[in-house]
Amino acid sequence: MNKNIEKGFAKIMGKMYDEALKEAQKRDNCTFCHEPFECLGAVANHGAVCTVQLNELLANEDNLIKFCPVCGRDLNVESYVDKTYEAQK
Repeated sequence: MNKNIEKGFAKIMGKMYDEALKEAQKRDNCTFCHEPFECLGAVANHGAVCTVQLNELLANEDNLIKFCPVCGRDLNVESYVDKTYEAQK
């Protein structure tokens, strides 16, 4: 009986880990907050148009933006995949 419970628990944990890893990969692959940076939008100023990239917004202010507005990633975390692997261990 205990062996069946252990196997069931391991299966559930494996599924949870796989789902967390897929989500982590999505966030680590977001090109709005990872290189190559995609444009978040455009700003028009007296006929001139410039693009806005997340890395440009972060370069000028100290921790003004803490999360990627597209994927929701905490910008203090370099890799969610690495964090997921650490949590699995």
